Amino acid sequence: MKKKRQTLTMPELVAPAGDSACLAAAVDGGADAVYFGVKGMSMRHWAGNFHLNELARVMDVLKAAGK
Repeated sequence: MKKKRQTLTMPELVAPAGDSACLAAAVDGGADAVYFGVKGMSMRHWAGNFHLNELARVMDVLKAAGK
């Protein structure tokens, strides 16, 4: 019986982005994706977190980087 050949896939690098500096570092460092919280709406209360009014800018940064 022939064995099936396994296809290896590259893992995705996901980085935290608790503030603008961390977001820039994650994007510049080659992260495939980032995760972040929004003040008052996140379990990541210890992180810097973004304000709700910053989300449009955050998404613009990520889209410009192809994320």
